[in-house]
Amino acid sequence: MIEADFLIESMGNSSYAVERSLNKLVKDIEIDEEVELVEKDVGEVKKEEGSYTGIVELELQFSDMKSFIRGVIKYPPSAILLNSPAEITMSRDEFQQLLAFTGSIIKDLYSHYHVGFVFEDIEEEFTPIDEEEIDSILDHGAVRVGVLIENEDEDFNTLISRVIESINGDVEYIKAEEMELEAGRVVALDLLIEPPSSVFDMVLRHVPMVIKIMEPENITLSMLDIQDISTNVAEVINDVMIQNAVK
Repeated sequence: MIEADFLIESMGNSSYAVERSLNKLVKDIEIDEEVELVEKDVGEVKKEEGSYTGIVELELQFSDMKSFIRGVIKYPPSAILLNSPAEITMSRDEFQQLLAFTGSIIKDLYSHYHVGFVFEDIEEEFTPIDEEEIDSILDHGAVRVGVLIENEDEDFNTLISRVIESINGDVEYIKAEEMELEAGRVVALDLLIEPPSSVFDMVLRHVPMVIKIMEPENITLSMLDIQDISTNVAEVINDVMIQNAVK
């Protein structure tokens, strides 16, 4: 069970539109079978600089990480406060399925709105680590991840560096290979990433074609990990919505 407080904001050109939007949101959550609404507090709609803003605070419960991430995507909050649990342990298959679930929705979102991440210039190139170092890095809490990432026009080494630099955490790469598939040119990467929550950075920014968790057998996410994952997912969803609104 995951318990969290969602702070969700609505903006509009009229007080009525904002109030209606917030009330509809609450009703949608009340009938959603994958989330339990424990408590709600719909705030007063206020006028600020020519537009109207309203905020609703929701205390929610989710049965597992998948339903929690689904809730963050479907009802993207401006802020999240995780109340419990202190940690969650999943099998590598469960963690892999969670990453794939998140990636598939993000891919559809980017495709629908024709958006994506814009990356800064690469500051350095990375070299693979020695095989002898893998076990000690895994013992320190890293996960070993294999991914296939599309490569339309990037230099091979540039793409490797771009992926590594875009991940907020400690990242080492074991090996990389470029290949041609029917879908086009791809790069296969074998990475070590710590903490495990940082794997979501790669999913959100690069949306791998394939992602596979190779080690360890079980992955433990702390409360801070879960908070970071949900905050980053919500931030991406809200950014896409804002970009679409101002087009």
